[in-house]
Amino acid sequence: MNFFDFILHAIFPDRCPFCNKVIENYEISCKDCKDITDEYTEPIFSGVNGYSCVSSFPYNSIFRKSIVNFKFYSKPYYCEKLAYFLKESLAKGYQNTNFDIITYVPMHKYDFKNRGYNQSELLAKELSNLTGIKCANLLNKIKRTPSQHSLKLSERKTNLDGAFELSHPSLIQKKSVLIIDDVVTSGTTLSSCCKELSKANPKNICCLTLAKTS
Repeated sequence: MNFFDFILHAIFPDRCPFCNKVIENYEISCKDCKDITDEYTEPIFSGVNGYSCVSSFPYNSIFRKSIVNFKFYSKPYYCEKLAYFLKESLAKGYQNTNFDIITYVPMHKYDFKNRGYNQSELLAKELSNLTGIKCANLLNKIKRTPSQHSLKLSERKTNLDGAFELSHPSLIQKKSVLIIDDVVTSGTTLSSCCKELSKANPKNICCLTLAKTS
């Protein structure tokens, strides 16, 4: 660590994305949380309306706490550490797939303005930095909708109808696309995004999330 990095770390220390303890800049999490994350060495496989989905952790315990803080309590800097888990899940879950482009589930501009950032976008861009795979905004959310987690399962299925539109279809044609989100629950959000992306005739579309609900 050079002198500038030392001073920067002293003023803005790295923090564990699961418990917020101060950690060294080369660490991904604190020792206590590492003991827990080390129990989850294999990604979780699922599907969203025919599209494959790989997740790093179950949405419980320290993982749920981390994502809630990252998403709702102004901790966008967690993305730098959390993206390492996405990278590991990508390598293990899609070891036979070479992706051309990474994208993410978009937010409506009103919700983005209120939160100040899109957690899925931050994860996607950080994963791009770690892997060298190009990241691009391929979707826009044009319809403001209630949050999926606030709805009944039956309501979730139609809540996102017409909510997304393609932004750069020429970037997708005959390409392998990886779409990032923080959590997959019913799969409706990712399914809706994949359905819209498929209109541009990609080679294939796969999903990657930090967590999956039981």
